[in-house]
Amino acid sequence: MATRPPVLFFGHGTPMLTLTRNKYTSAWAALGKSIPKPKEILCISAHWMTQGFQLTAMATPRTIHDFGGFPRELYSLRYPAPGAPDVAREVVAVLREAGIEAKTNATQGFDHGAWVPISCTRRADRRQTTPRGARSATSASARCSCGSRSGRE
Repeated sequence: MATRPPVLFFGHGTPMLTLTRNKYTSAWAALGKSIPKPKEILCISAHWMTQGFQLTAMATPRTIHDFGGFPRELYSLRYPAPGAPDVAREVVAVLREAGIEAKTNATQGFDHGAWVPISCTRRADRRQTTPRGARSATSASARCSCGSRSGRE
């Protein structure tokens, strides 16, 4: 029987974390090394507000620099992980079957709520990643329920 991968929560903080090394980024990197490498990553970003749940279904999501006033170097960073459109479609089907409003999205890339913590945790390891948006009115318990229903082994 396969072991379920861990569910992690990151308060992603400033996008400047991608350019610096400090106790937070060191802890994230150590965490990334301490857990098994996932086949794919399902990431819920606080910066992508949607009607119902939406999952990015693109083979090559773009990096979104959804912030302002930072050094030019930060805007040149890219998170070139492949997308996982098949996983997105599978998770949408599971959520819909559970009566949860969900659909795929073929335009949303990686906003900094997704690419900052993942790139700090797995700096040299780009895994298939599926960003997911959620409506702002969704409660924390509803989001957790949605996450548990969409879990994969």
